[in-house]
Amino acid sequence: MVLVGCKKNEMVNIADTQDKTPIIEGKGYCHYHIYPNTGQTLCAINDDLSIYNKKIAASSPSIHDYFNNTLCDSLKYLYVTAVSTGKTVKVAIRDKGGIATNDFSVTEQHIMDISQEAFTELDIDSVGYQTGRIYIDWYVSNN
Repeated sequence: MVLVGCKKNEMVNIADTQDKTPIIEGKGYCHYHIYPNTGQTLCAINDDLSIYNKKIAASSPSIHDYFNNTLCDSLKYLYVTAVSTGKTVKVAIRDKGGIATNDFSVTEQHIMDISQEAFTELDIDSVGYQTGRIYIDWYVSNN
């Protein structure tokens, strides 16, 4: 059974487009994915990932569902914080990955993949590369 989506009234803060106010937020863990400078993502066949310094995310189908699958048309950013170190990285949502969920607050869920560049920046204690995952807190913002 696959669970999809999150009700729009759960874990929601209305975002002011002038700041980094969370629109939705949650927990989980991420793996890394190796992306070339230009490659195929959910958003484009020849997506130029270098314009984001290759700091991108493949977020859960449920995050995409929350935004009615418009994240390729209306760029949003994930602020991903490693629980073990408190280090935060900003990544552009350009792809889909992880698992579908109906509860963004569950720690033991594969909520996204992030680019190797973003993963390395988060993994300052090397726990992520040792275990293959980094436990994170995250939120989506317009900026």
